[in-house]
Amino acid sequence: CAYLDYISINLLYSHIPDNTLGSILCTKYQKKMMANHGKVKQKKQIVVKRYKEGLAAGEEPGLIIRIAKFYDVAPALMAKVILEECMEKKNDKDNQNGHSKNAIKEMFKDTTLIPDPDLAYEVFMSIVFDNMYGPIADVTKRSLGVEYEVKLYQHVKRVGLSYKSEEQLRARGYDKTPDIRLDVPCAVDGFVINWIESKAVFGDKVTHDQYAHDQYLCYWNRFGPGLVIYWFGYLETVLQPNEKRFIVRDSFPENITLMDPSLIQVPTLDIC
Repeated sequence: CAYLDYISINLLYSHIPDNTLGSILCTKYQKKMMANHGKVKQKKQIVVKRYKEGLAAGEEPGLIIRIAKFYDVAPALMAKVILEECMEKKNDKDNQNGHSKNAIKEMFKDTTLIPDPDLAYEVFMSIVFDNMYGPIADVTKRSLGVEYEVKLYQHVKRVGLSYKSEEQLRARGYDKTPDIRLDVPCAVDGFVINWIESKAVFGDKVTHDQYAHDQYLCYWNRFGPGLVIYWFGYLETVLQPNEKRFIVRDSFPENITLMDPSLIQVPTLDIC
């Protein structure tokens, strides 16, 4: 994290796995930055003035990072605010229609597109420095998500479950889909499941409730009850004693009961 001493925190909570601790810190940090975003936008003219004064004074590189630290804001977030303000002001001055919001968004993704070399370098440094918020954090999160989806597929194949992947379901026209839709339901600790969702995060109450609202309930409405795996652990408070729509685990379950299709008796009709 940009301002958290991760090594000290890791030593303090050495009993917590690295991925779990990292997920908790990232979630807390990103929620804090989302709350601070509006406050930073209100002060955008002040921070841009501070940035330009620093450039004029010949301050060493890392100016935006130092400004972000002063305001207790993620460097990537501060860089984005300053970039937007500088490009918008340039539009007003030149009376041009260039540098739209989409163009500025692309500049943030690819700093070589920023016409001002000093600003381009400062934005680039801020993005690289910030591993908890911004593009690098997003890429890390997506990479972890893919890694643990692959891990889920390996477990499912190991126990011999037949399934459709998220890509296969989307190809059939489904919009919201779990990572795995079982072709034949199975039981986990006596609970019948039809789908499995992999989450490479720590499941706190807020995170879980948001996922439940946005995803899990949609899966339940469409496919029936399922299984959610929070690979980095979860708070016990996310569990509801009478929950019948999905169950939550922190690893792939080993106590799986497979259904034997040959035991299903198809009723016959007596035709007179």
